[in-house]
Amino acid sequence: MLRILDAHSQCAAIPFETELYHNPANYAKRHELLYFWLAELKNIYNYRQNQFLIEKTPKHILHINNILKDFPKAKFILMLRDGREAVASMKKRKEFNYDTALQRWINDNQAAISHLDAHYLYLVKLEALKENPVNTMKGVLSFLGLSFEEEILNYHKNPKHFFGSKTFSKSEYDNTHHNDFRNWQVNQPILENKTTWMQELTQEEKIAFFEKAQDLLIKFNYEHDAKWLKNSL
Repeated sequence: MLRILDAHSQCAAIPFETELYHNPANYAKRHELLYFWLAELKNIYNYRQNQFLIEKTPKHILHINNILKDFPKAKFILMLRDGREAVASMKKRKEFNYDTALQRWINDNQAAISHLDAHYLYLVKLEALKENPVNTMKGVLSFLGLSFEEEILNYHKNPKHFFGSKTFSKSEYDNTHHNDFRNWQVNQPILENKTTWMQELTQEEKIAFFEKAQDLLIKFNYEHDAKWLKNSL
């Protein structure tokens, strides 16, 4: 989503996760840092003051109220993914194991629930973006008060460096080259939906997900009952 919006003529993305409201050191000097980054964007990406500034830090879902205190007109796009797919992916990263990945998905999405009906938040399912990118992005841009531009879906034809990476080559998904891999990912075209959690999660992990997060699967309409667990074991 960050990369797609960055391709819009009225948007500009900060090319890394700022953690302005999650990292205590950054929060203390958030205004100073933000003005510095704005100056950098003007120099590097010709950012204009009338553009939307796009920032992506997933953990900021925990700090929406504080962000709104500083930026009352801020808008939030909540990217949601089937928790089983999200956890299966996260548990491969160095900072997670299965238990911490599952708890992270639960915590983030529980924090989002109280904001779901708010005028400042728009929910986008990753699966919907992959299935119908045009209609999904028309909805996102309408929420932002912007017109749809067909070229935004060709963002991958004009690659940019994100996450401090200096390469556009695909790196192995390992602990050493994680940011290079993420940079490669965001410069790829939108891929088709694939269900991998059935193979990626063990039987014990599926049961644990059901016990701890089944209510969220139902809340976000990924499931309507418990049949998925029985069918996947």
